[in-house]
Amino acid sequence: MKKQKNILTIKLFYNQEGFTLAELIIVIGIILSISVMMFGAAKYWIRWMKEVETKKKLNELQKAINYVYNNYAYTIDSNSQAQFCFELQSQTYCLTTGNASNSQNFQTLQALSSVAGVAMDKPDRDAMGTTLQIFVTPRLTQGQIQYHVIAFVSPGWNTQVESIFDSQSGVLQLRGDDMGFTISGQQIETDKWNNTNEILSRLRDIYQNHFNTLYATSSNKNIYINRFANKNSLCQISSYWDQNSPIANSNCVGGNNTLTGVGAVSAWGLTADLIYDAWGNEIRVDNSSSRTKNPDTTGLQIPYTARVYTTTPWGFEISATAVGVY
Repeated sequence: MKKQKNILTIKLFYNQEGFTLAELIIVIGIILSISVMMFGAAKYWIRWMKEVETKKKLNELQKAINYVYNNYAYTIDSNSQAQFCFELQSQTYCLTTGNASNSQNFQTLQALSSVAGVAMDKPDRDAMGTTLQIFVTPRLTQGQIQYHVIAFVSPGWNTQVESIFDSQSGVLQLRGDDMGFTISGQQIETDKWNNTNEILSRLRDIYQNHFNTLYATSSNKNIYINRFANKNSLCQISSYWDQNSPIANSNCVGGNNTLTGVGAVSAWGLTADLIYDAWGNEIRVDNSSSRTKNPDTTGLQIPYTARVYTTTPWGFEISATAVGVY
């Protein structure tokens, strides 16, 4: 009787807790399916994270390029070739169209990262480990503005650059799974052009007021005295040039006819925002050349004039003319 009871207990145990072969196969299948799904999800998650990292890296690189362009625009756009060049510690670095890992581009990216203060591990590669592609236009022209366009492209997972870059317009068409960006100097240079013209206009007004003040405070109200400089073009005192003026004749300071060189900075109490153009070059003064009216160039034909001027990276002169009126 006891033996039969034990047999019954064993049967009940297996009926409640055990699995048939079919049930085991089903359970194993479910586990395998979940594992495959989890592996697939992990794979897509890793892929997505790499793409996010690449976009972040490109964004940091874009900021660095933009910073360098803003601060080294004069050097960059002085060069008409298909190069993006800037100078750091007396050494010139250039980015050119091609593989970002080539020696020149890689060294330039390292220098660019340093000057922009952006820490970038392997600046020549995306997060997938694939080498970035660089595109640079020659100097382009839009109206009075000249500039470069530079582009960076990540080839994506297929490691092939499928995008198209037009070097004559600077337009980048991203295709396939490529990721990238462009930096155009057009707006950068337009802003610098406008800012420089504004500075020149303010200096012109200061120079004109200086002329008028000298006339108003002089004991001799001779209207034929040129009060834009203190000596004539031969660097001699003349009865037709105001020797009381603190401003030197621009012909008498050689190539140092800057605001500082002719004495305008100290005479007018100029601050840095009025001494330099938007590219960082000191503004120059012309008060004696044939492009101005003065007793040496046009005789006693009033009103006399003088110029403040500077030169753009592409060699175009911007100027503003002061007119001596009484």
